[in-house]
Amino acid sequence: MTEKEFAKKLFELQEKKPRFNGSDIALLKIGRHFWQAATKIIIGRSKQENEILEKLALPKDILIEPANFAGPSALIRGKKIGQENIIKAKKLIKKYSKLKKIPPKIVFFGSNQESVETLKALLNSKAPIKLVITQPDRPSGRGQKPTPTALAEFCQKKQIKILKWTKLNADSLEKTQKKLKTKLPLGIVSVYGNLIPKIWLEWCGMILVLHPSLLPRWRWSAPVIKTILSENRFGGISIIKLDPKKMDAGPIIIQKKTKIKTNETTGELTQRLFKKGNKELVAILEKTIYSKNPSFWLMKAQNHSRATFAPRFDKSEAEINWLKSPEKILNQIRAFNPFPGAYTLVKIKNKKMRFKIWRGHLENGKLILDEVQLEGKNRVSWQQFKTAYPTTKLPAPEK
Repeated sequence: MTEKEFAKKLFELQEKKPRFNGSDIALLKIGRHFWQAATKIIIGRSKQENEILEKLALPKDILIEPANFAGPSALIRGKKIGQENIIKAKKLIKKYSKLKKIPPKIVFFGSNQESVETLKALLNSKAPIKLVITQPDRPSGRGQKPTPTALAEFCQKKQIKILKWTKLNADSLEKTQKKLKTKLPLGIVSVYGNLIPKIWLEWCGMILVLHPSLLPRWRWSAPVIKTILSENRFGGISIIKLDPKKMDAGPIIIQKKTKIKTNETTGELTQRLFKKGNKELVAILEKTIYSKNPSFWLMKAQNHSRATFAPRFDKSEAEINWLKSPEKILNQIRAFNPFPGAYTLVKIKNKKMRFKIWRGHLENGKLILDEVQLEGKNRVSWQQFKTAYPTTKLPAPEK
């Protein structure tokens, strides 16, 4: 209380917001403070303070960062944050900035086919992709031949500059910087699969992550599978700022919700979500890093208390438990299509064989099988299977 500036801020807080909390007190220790009625705008005075603002942000706060120029971050806190508060915060950011424009350049992180589709969307929008980073070749198939990621194959065909790192650390960053020879590129992540540490975020300044769920629901590796298994009626996409300490926990830039279609599989929903997410990503870039005028990232912190998780699944989770309800079994069939396929075991000539069920539907509360596959055979309709193996019995309900 002997520090005059802190005391002044505290008295002002008591007057404007009598019911303040610990987070409000913590914010008094940093930044420049400006009030608009009962709404406060705090401008960071250093890189460290910008980081603290992000850590202290609550889900109802708004975080603002410069997108195409170097400058401080802002946090807006109040019961009703209106457009006038956002405009005021942007003006304050510009006031305490040199407004030196950052030339648009992008480093893209990815691995699988969804990554390829995101990169295609960016390239079609004439995005300035300067470098692509993916994972190294891995043994695949019966011969365990080293196989590049889908993204690596695409980049090699299109002659796009690509690096393959086992781990992102100080050593790989130094080599990347020598290869790229640029500062503050925008990072974009679409199904990369490796952790991106803080030193990489500092090099980029901002790293965007495209995630196929309505965060904070279903963080981590298998969000679409969990969405379907959990009988969620809605799915969606989130574009967030990377948090280098907690996967998929960074502040949200934009979310889009979509209703899940009847009998939609993980493969179908994933494809639809990334198509939607890629469109939103391109639209965001057009409003920010491509803009001729000073532009900003507007973000909201996630409500971490509501977080749910979707860790990498074990193939054994795809085995059907026939004691479950027909609805839950159908969800399992949908969730594990296209990989690894929901399965059960059947007896064929006294030999137990794996039997995958790719598609089904419900009729009057009863599970009806549509598309199946016996171990070592091609996919066929349920009726074709019954014709070929008329005596084979399944624990599944039959039509």
